[in-house]
Amino acid sequence: MQDDPYRLRAKGCLEESGYNVCFIEEDQTCKRADLLARCESDALVVEVKCKYDDLELSERLRTSGVRKIVSYHAEVQRKNSLAAIIEEASRQIEASRFLSERAFGVLWFHPDPKLGFSDSDKQIRMNLYGGRYAFVNAPDDSQWCMECYYTTYSDFFRYASIDAVALHGEQGVQLLPNTFSKRASDFKETRVYRDFHRHSAVWTPELLAASGDALCLHGRVDLKNLEAVRGALEEQNPGYKIVTFVDMHSYGGVMNVDQQR
Repeated sequence: MQDDPYRLRAKGCLEESGYNVCFIEEDQTCKRADLLARCESDALVVEVKCKYDDLELSERLRTSGVRKIVSYHAEVQRKNSLAAIIEEASRQIEASRFLSERAFGVLWFHPDPKLGFSDSDKQIRMNLYGGRYAFVNAPDDSQWCMECYYTTYSDFFRYASIDAVALHGEQGVQLLPNTFSKRASDFKETRVYRDFHRHSAVWTPELLAASGDALCLHGRVDLKNLEAVRGALEEQNPGYKIVTFVDMHSYGGVMNVDQQR
């Protein structure tokens, strides 16, 4: 486990933020998280996942020939295979709470495979923050396909043990805090949050909405009622007209490489 490059990348980033990081011993009776990070002010229980933890993708790669490109298709919103990854991470974090009862839970996710095509970073944001896509008429009469957050059930709401997700892509790491966490305010005082905030690497739907690139729904709305969601979005965002909600999919290919070479 200690040779896993994804875990080592996460461990290195946390150490750069000033944490003392150790690997959590494996247990034969239940799956635990991967890392325990401590500093003078707080502690983190960290589970590291990557796109290859996607069981459907892993099975397709396993049954394909070496250096064969297999097609891949997935929904770019909540109903996709990443939901299972998030759920499992939540269980592993909970199973490791005994190491530090006040530790915050962090899922450290590597969204992109080394070779291939992936929209996993977009997918996981939609999962975590309850996102949908919609064709929208904007106030300037332009038409866009926009991300609309908090408009369906979110995994952050379902899995409160995850206080944040770190998206570790090729261009760097972004920290996605759980806005539904009962400890959301306390998490902002952690070393990891302050470090990411100092480097402008904290991401939330509200920040995207402030730039005009997304819409956010606030308040209590029946999320099963799309007409109620549509009406609330338009009321809270004057000048925007929701034409229709749409399902978005990603298409691409992933190359199977011989990992032993």
